[in-house]
Amino acid sequence: MSKRSVYLSEQTETIIGFLSDEKLNNDKNYSGSINAGLVLLNQLMEKSKPDLTDAEWSIIYNTYAGCVVEFSLPIRIASDIMDNLGIYDMSKMDKEAAALIEKVSKLSQCEQAAILWQAKRFWQGRL
Repeated sequence: MSKRSVYLSEQTETIIGFLSDEKLNNDKNYSGSINAGLVLLNQLMEKSKPDLTDAEWSIIYNTYAGCVVEFSLPIRIASDIMDNLGIYDMSKMDKEAAALIEKVSKLSQCEQAAILWQAKRFWQGRL
C-alpha cells in the first residue's frame, strides 16, 4: 500500500493516544489505533442498526439515492425522508412512510448513524 499524508485533528490525536495506551508506553501506535478504531466503529454500526422491514429500508435507501451521505450531528433521518418525499404534512403521507418517520424520529443518534452507515454501504454496493 502506498504511503499517504493525512491531517489528524487534535481530537483524533487524543483518541489515537487513548487507543494506543500512550500514557502507559509514551508512544502512539497510529496504524494499530486507526485500524482498531475503524473495526470498532463498524461493529458498533452493525450492532446499532435498528430492525426495519424491507419496505422501510427501501424508503430509506430511496431517500439517500444519489446523495453524499455525511455523518454530521445531529442526524435527522425523519426530516430527510420528509424532504425527499416533498411532504411536510404527515396527514398527507401514506401510512407506511408516516409510520417510518414516527419510528426513526424516536431513534437515538447512534441508531440513526447506523441507518446512514447502512444506506451508504447499500449505495456503494458493499452489503
